[in-house]
Amino acid sequence: MAKRRRRADNGSITVENFNLRARLRWTHNEKQYCLALGMDYTKQAVAVGESIGARIRLDILANDFDYTLSRYKALLPHSKPVEPQKVVEDSNTLADVFKRFIAFKSKQLYHRSINQYQTLLKHLSKSGLGNVRITKLDTPTANKIVDYLAQDITPATLRARIGKLSACLSWAGVDDSKNPFKKVDIKSQSRKPPLPFTKQEIQLILDVFDARYPHYYDYVYFRFCVGARTGEINALTWNDIDWKNNTITISKSLSAKREIKPTKTGNIRTIVLSDDVLNLLKMMWKRGKFTPTDFIFTTPARLAIIDHKFARDYWRPALAIAKIPYRRPYITRHSFVSHALSIGIPPTDVSAVTGHHPVTMLQFYYGHVKSTQLPKLY
Repeated sequence: MAKRRRRADNGSITVENFNLRARLRWTHNEKQYCLALGMDYTKQAVAVGESIGARIRLDILANDFDYTLSRYKALLPHSKPVEPQKVVEDSNTLADVFKRFIAFKSKQLYHRSINQYQTLLKHLSKSGLGNVRITKLDTPTANKIVDYLAQDITPATLRARIGKLSACLSWAGVDDSKNPFKKVDIKSQSRKPPLPFTKQEIQLILDVFDARYPHYYDYVYFRFCVGARTGEINALTWNDIDWKNNTITISKSLSAKREIKPTKTGNIRTIVLSDDVLNLLKMMWKRGKFTPTDFIFTTPARLAIIDHKFARDYWRPALAIAKIPYRRPYITRHSFVSHALSIGIPPTDVSAVTGHHPVTMLQFYYGHVKSTQLPKLY
């Protein structure tokens, strides 16, 4: 089992022992980064990691951080591939090789990252395009794979998936000149803000839950009124509430495997609750026989809520009944932000509640909900 050091605070860089292998881990602008060192976890590996970490830290301070990580990967010590041998054989399909690539990567990455590789493998298998022989993989076939994967995902997600396929072939020993995924050029698109639910849509959704799925009404209402991340809300326990000061503390997150982890940014924040949300929680507490360590929001069987199951069994049907175009449950968070900004709450105050970085709030939301009229300056 992997030994993990304390999670890096925002801005700090640590060398971790993951499955006896060394890797760097840090957070920058609310995004987590990992860089496998390709070495066993030893004093030498720690020294190498600290050296590279110092370069990353200087680049961050100089506003010259390389988001592709290519600059830092170039600093890694060269080593012989651990595996594979004779991967490029005529009998091997793309799916076969990608499975072996996943096994290799699983020694370096958290399961949340490995899930992305598993999802890509499912797409290859479902489409049948993963059955192509790796020695027969050419540009036209690669383009078919790209076209299939491009359905209903953003260019950034598509670029990440193609990058994984390209890395798989390189790992398997395919020369770059014969790697068709190296030649794929995916154009970026300007990031559009998610479409928030209107006040009328929110009321319709709440009405449906009140009538059809009453057990989840409080949960949905809380999501719309607080705007926290899904995992953060699902991880809330009753002892997170300070009844005296009317606050709730968000300090942890619940994964799809019902594992408790730190929040996305590693930060802890305390929110002052509105009267209606506080009253809702008080009524819930009085109705149920809870202990302080119980989850606040659960399934009818008192189990932790798993978001994709909630979305499949309750959220999607509720939106269909309300005749509202489908958006993920996560859009409750974006709706909270948009409505809070639209009534004049300062972006810094909203970000303190939601855990967004203030820069993200200004760049991604503010300009889309509040138009600025140029003043007469002269």
